[in-house]
Amino acid sequence: MTDASPPPRTAREFVQDGRRLIVSCDACRHAQFLDSETLTLTFGEDFDVIAHIAEVKAQLYCPACGAGRPDLLLWQPVAGEPAVVHRLTGTKAG
Repeated sequence: MTDASPPPRTAREFVQDGRRLIVSCDACRHAQFLDSETLTLTFGEDFDVIAHIAEVKAQLYCPACGAGRPDLLLWQPVAGEPAVVHRLTGTKAG
């Protein structure tokens, strides 16, 4: 049976759900997990990461080469299977 609970949206929910964000750079191909504590300290634990993904991307840079606005991937663990990774896209609403 699948879990019918909604996917995490806030920094706190990401931590509670065990999901993480991956910073992925197109320029140098470097990828690494974004520390959940950093996400929470930067934006606050009630910050809606999904609704404001463009704002999150604007604050990030590649830790390897310094390129700005890296892609964000959502890493989702799946019991007994390889983790699922989703590319998060977003543009600033205007």
